[in-house]
Amino acid sequence: MRYFRAFREELNKLYDLALRQPPEWNEYFVKALDLWKKSAANKLRDLELEAAAEEPIAANIYRGGEKLKPEDKELFLGRADLRDAFKKRVVTAVQMPLFFVQGQRRVGKSSLIAFLPSFLDRGFTVVSFDMQEHPGLTLPALLQKLRERIHSVVLGQNAPEIPLPEDWAGAWQTFREELDGIASAREARIVLAIDEYEELHKILQTNPEQGGALLGAMRSWSQSQNRVVFLFAGADFFSELKNPNWAEYFVQAERLYVDYLGHDDSLALINLVGLKYPPALLERMYHETQGHPCLLQKICREIVTIANKEGRESRAIVEADYEEALRRVLLMPDDGVVNIFWQQFCENRGLKDTIRQILRGEMPADEKALLVLEDHQFIVRDAAGVRMRVPLFELWLRRYQVT
Repeated sequence: MRYFRAFREELNKLYDLALRQPPEWNEYFVKALDLWKKSAANKLRDLELEAAAEEPIAANIYRGGEKLKPEDKELFLGRADLRDAFKKRVVTAVQMPLFFVQGQRRVGKSSLIAFLPSFLDRGFTVVSFDMQEHPGLTLPALLQKLRERIHSVVLGQNAPEIPLPEDWAGAWQTFREELDGIASAREARIVLAIDEYEELHKILQTNPEQGGALLGAMRSWSQSQNRVVFLFAGADFFSELKNPNWAEYFVQAERLYVDYLGHDDSLALINLVGLKYPPALLERMYHETQGHPCLLQKICREIVTIANKEGRESRAIVEADYEEALRRVLLMPDDGVVNIFWQQFCENRGLKDTIRQILRGEMPADEKALLVLEDHQFIVRDAAGVRMRVPLFELWLRRYQVT
């Protein structure tokens, strides 16, 4: 209906324009537009009546995997510990630490960065930069993009035209000197948050020697000042990125781990829109998702869709609704969560056979593969052996990938 209202506004503008034209030619044109206006008014009235009759049972505020924004604050739960750890460490630091926000894909790292400005007080200015939005850059071109972003966010103006040298050391020095000047003139500390930092590593891999020198220069500068904070976010550990080897340069990095939601936050997320879930179903949803935020949001979004479509005045949700939601959002080859784990994480690391063995109830002999899965918290070891941490991951894998 929003789009129809916009069409009607444009139609009214066209009608007003026609009225101002010479009368010798606009007579029939105005008559036609007048009929269109009346027809549009009648149609809009019908749409408004339909909308009033189809008022949703619950507002569908949930997201299907996209990054949360500050206006989605009711959906952003359970990250106070990360906020407090970050703020305490920065405020008390004599030398600026370098932060590493790490966690599985689709657990809320990008959302955490988006909410940092609202977490922190006026003593911080957050400059965020998503590497996936800028593919194919050279290192000097990337630094130019960062300059533009810093000037826009920190100073509220366009960056002046300053050509950066093509050699990486020279480009970094020019960039760093300008950032030094901006930071020194500001009371607030600048948090430079690089999201999906693995894409930066791909740039550095095109010239590992220059890439290593750049990482060394960044480390040295980070340790020599306390006005600019580097924050890298991604799924890979520093130790997993080679040529250049990130772990060699950032031994002092502070790791902030973004995990799944806890029990209470998971139930709070499910209950946000006022639907009535039986206690046993709430516990089942938490157990089967283990608080995975993206899975929970996708499932809750589909449950709200089901309740609104049926016009369920009682607002009561039953097991069959949950199972139907699972069928729609999870039980498909490209569910957007588990398939990323399987097709990207497992494929890139050669872990598929290990996963198949786990699901067959076997103990894999490849201890290195088990450690990778355990370090990234996809599996759990207990007295019974090894199992997938999230039951819904296992459900998807058994359906589509295990032979």
